Amino acid sequence: MAPKVPYQVTPQAISANRSGMYDRRVYLGEWSEVGPEQGRTTLTPNANAARTLGVEPLSLEILARQILGDERIAAPLTIQRLLRVAVEEALASSDPDGVARTLLPPIRELFRADADLDADAGSLRARRVLEVARTYRSLLRAEGLIDPAEMLWHAARALPKRRPVLVWGYPRLGRDEVAFIDAVAGEGSVLRLPYAEDHTFNENRETAEELERRSWAIHERSPQASWDVEVPVEAHVYPHLEAEVRGALAQVKILLADGVSSQEIVLVARDDASYGPTVLSVAHEYGVPVQAFYKVGLSDTRVGYWLNLLLEAMVGGFPFETTARFLAHTLGPGIPSRRWAGARKAHPMGAAAWEEIGLDISPLAWPEEDTRAGWLGRLDGLFEAYALDRKVRPWPREVAALSAARSAVGSLAEPPQETISCRRFAEEVEEVLRLSATAAQPEGRGVALHTLKNRL
Repeated sequence: MAPKVPYQVTPQAISANRSGMYDRRVYLGEWSEVGPEQGRTTLTPNANAARTLGVEPLSLEILARQILGDERIAAPLTIQRLLRVAVEEALASSDPDGVARTLLPPIRELFRADADLDADAGSLRARRVLEVARTYRSLLRAEGLIDPAEMLWHAARALPKRRPVLVWGYPRLGRDEVAFIDAVAGEGSVLRLPYAEDHTFNENRETAEELERRSWAIHERSPQASWDVEVPVEAHVYPHLEAEVRGALAQVKILLADGVSSQEIVLVARDDASYGPTVLSVAHEYGVPVQAFYKVGLSDTRVGYWLNLLLEAMVGGFPFETTARFLAHTLGPGIPSRRWAGARKAHPMGAAAWEEIGLDISPLAWPEEDTRAGWLGRLDGLFEAYALDRKVRPWPREVAALSAARSAVGSLAEPPQETISCRRFAEEVEEVLRLSATAAQPEGRGVALHTLKNRL
């Protein structure tokens, strides 16, 4: 571990502080662990960083949402709907849903950068993206909404009440994050950024200098107090991802067998979500406890898959294949063996045909139309009829997924008295499940799997 070396204030910062210009500080250097500080609001990028400091999780995004109010932030389904309309208006695309999903990431990068959407684009593709972005933003504003990617800029411009803050655990900061921190940070605020004399940290030096122009003082480690430590590094090359995971976990197992605490070991992947399933599977095989923090789409959970099967069966008129998968699913009502033989022989199609072979699907007898409040009530009734709360108990991830699914589907409640078709309700549920996520391993313990973004 790096030695703890006190920060040294630069002569420029000392002079500025004496003149009374500065009352906010940027510390460049090692991420020294600090505890919760009296009177300061601690902002961290993730729950793990907050846990390291012994504080409640509160990120820049969560604070910005609190300042603006949830009602101003567009929900995932609203985002997809408005972006689809923007694509139709701006591009007249034959596949507005697919194009909307493709363009959302670059449009959000434009929003985070506070880019000028009226600027002259250099290529046809750039012009198309800017045109859709402008149309999408206009549609948002017409409904009094903003995209989550704009949240920090809007919160910064909302003239939030300043408060002393401690910002800790962010490896680097974007322009929107810098603007928001500067807007919300009051007297006595502290921002800690990792820094060393290496090009890797040039961006953090530039961030500090930008804040200095906004009347922050820069404090950095004394040049003579070197904190570099010689550590032997070995590089291994593997033919594929699974071999890489097995090689890394074999080394972890050796360390654990030698008495090294799991808290002193960390697995770092460039994308923990893509590595996660393989890491957890191999870790279980090796008997190595691993804790993962990435999220998975609700559609990829047992709860989400079962719910999509259920709605697909209902909307499709209970075809044999889909209905059989729904009934036989772990969360479904099941198919008694004596009924299954008859079902395979008859290949029933439609509710009446399934009931003729002795399978009761009366809870799924939904009308062609109902109000949004009515559909949500019917869905809650299905969860109760099929005892989902009890069935998901063996799997912590599915317990969290069921809770997340209820919350996500609850966003479809407005306006409650609007009458929509069963097909439209099913499509909206499918969409909101695809756009929502839940923790992949909510109760994990052991060696932590991180990306560089959340490695604390």
